[in-house]
Amino acid sequence: IDLKTIVYSYSGTVELSLWESALQSGLDSIAIDKMVDIFAYQIDFARQVRKADTWNLIIEKKMFDNKFIRWGRVLVAQYSNQGKVYDAIRYTDKEGRVDYYDRQGMNVKGLFLKSPIKYKRISSRFSHKRFHPVLGIKRPHLGVDYAAKTGTPIAAVGDGVVLRANYSRSGGNSILIKHSRVYRTAYKHLHRFARGIRKGKRVKQGQIIGYVGSTGLATGPHLHFEFHKNGRHIDPLGQKFPRKSS
Repeated sequence: IDLKTIVYSYSGTVELSLWESALQSGLDSIAIDKMVDIFAYQIDFARQVRKADTWNLIIEKKMFDNKFIRWGRVLVAQYSNQGKVYDAIRYTDKEGRVDYYDRQGMNVKGLFLKSPIKYKRISSRFSHKRFHPVLGIKRPHLGVDYAAKTGTPIAAVGDGVVLRANYSRSGGNSILIKHSRVYRTAYKHLHRFARGIRKGKRVKQGQIIGYVGSTGLATGPHLHFEFHKNGRHIDPLGQKFPRKSS
C-alpha cells in the first residue's frame, strides 16, 4: 500500500489530565505514548503533571485514500510543566542515528527514566519512618510506591545487568539491577517477571522487566521502587541525573 505522509500539529492544555487534553485534541493512546516516551527522561508523568500545563506536538500521519492508517514520526514536541518548558526536536546525524535534542542541542535522553511506570499514582513516598500497613509498626520506607493494577508493565529505568530476580518474604518477586559502579535500582512485589529476566541478563533502558503485583508483604497491587547510589538508598523523586552523551 502506498501511504501518504501528512504532517499535523496538535496542542492542548491540561485541565483534568494529560490523557483527557490529548484525547480532546484528536490524539489517541498511541500518539500520547509517543509524546510521553520522549519526555520520560525529564518529566515524571505519574506525579508532575499539573493543571494548566500546556503541550504541543508535530507528528506525521500515514494516510491512504484520505483515511488515517497509523501515526508516523514525532518531529517536534514541547511540554510546559509548571512554567518550565521542555523541547524535543527530532534529528538524524551523519551515521543515521536518530535522537531528540533541545534548543541548546543537548540530547533529551537521561541516564535514567523518571519513572518505571507510566501515568500511575504514587501511594507512598521515601521516608525514614513510615507506618507499615502489614506489620503495624513504624520502619524506614526507603523507596517509592506506585499504585497500579496487577499486570501493569514495569520498565527498567536504565541500561544494566540483573543481579537478582527471585522471591523474598518481604519483597515478593523482586529484581535488582546494576547500572554502573555507582547506581542500582530495585523493583519489588511483582506479579511476575518478564520472559527471559534472570540473574546475569543485560537489560536496556525502557525494556519491560516485569509486571505489577502484590507478592510479599503488600496490602494491594503496587510497585515498590528503590534507587541505590554508592550502596545507599536515595529518594529518586526530584533527583537530577546526568544526560546521555550525544
